[in-house]
Amino acid sequence: MSVLRSARGPELQPESAYHVTQRGLPHIAIDGTRATITHLRDGIYLPDRSYELRSITQTVDLAEMTNVHFMLNGGWGAIRGVAHAMVCFEFADSKNVVLSIEGLLPHDGKYSVQAGLRRTYPLRNLWQSEADSILSRAYSSNSSIQIAMFELVMTQREAVAFFRSAAARTNELHENPEWYHVVRNSCSTNIARIVDDAFPGQRTRSARYLAPGYLPELFARKGLARIDEADGDVSRLMDRYDVLPLAREIGAADDFSARLHGRTLHGV
Repeated sequence: MSVLRSARGPELQPESAYHVTQRGLPHIAIDGTRATITHLRDGIYLPDRSYELRSITQTVDLAEMTNVHFMLNGGWGAIRGVAHAMVCFEFADSKNVVLSIEGLLPHDGKYSVQAGLRRTYPLRNLWQSEADSILSRAYSSNSSIQIAMFELVMTQREAVAFFRSAAARTNELHENPEWYHVVRNSCSTNIARIVDDAFPGQRTRSARYLAPGYLPELFARKGLARIDEADGDVSRLMDRYDVLPLAREIGAADDFSARLHGRTLHGV
């Protein structure tokens, strides 16, 4: 897969130059089964759209990983395939974390597709708590926003391999920054790359993986996602698997992830 890396890569600016929600360069240190994520975003978001941003260091036990979910944030327009792809790693203690692969926006938060086709936005693997990732979008001014969540089909060993691959990619970008590109180095192409690294030969060769909105269908076709083929196209999938209504009902609760996945805090 082609990536946009110049001889030196983008020269990162001081964190204050980037949008406030994207600040903090993540790094993941793995010692045995314990993975420590620095600069994990764990904000508090309220229905009145007020929020408190927090960046924390969180350690997760890979031996306690129970599921991996593919997440699709859509609802921005009628063009099929337009969406933002993320990955959620679920743990027995419900301290779930989400990987969101994004182009770093300027402090005013302005983004354009045209700029995304040029060397404009540095690429960053952002790590968030599950509540932060979902609630930050749940109270968006865009009422049509949806977040669909699809369980991936993998063993516990494969789930750990997937996390380790994502961690390695995060640390790679920490040491050697690359440019975001809306087609060649985006959320979907990077998730496809992580899947390919963790499961050699599994990634689809179809050009459709370039469009995030097609990934659920493609993963289902490869046997990597629990999706009923009868659910149909992307729009029907988004409606059926949308977790935002439940997320808004739960709100900024301490047991957000446990309730979202229908679990008790210490059970499966």
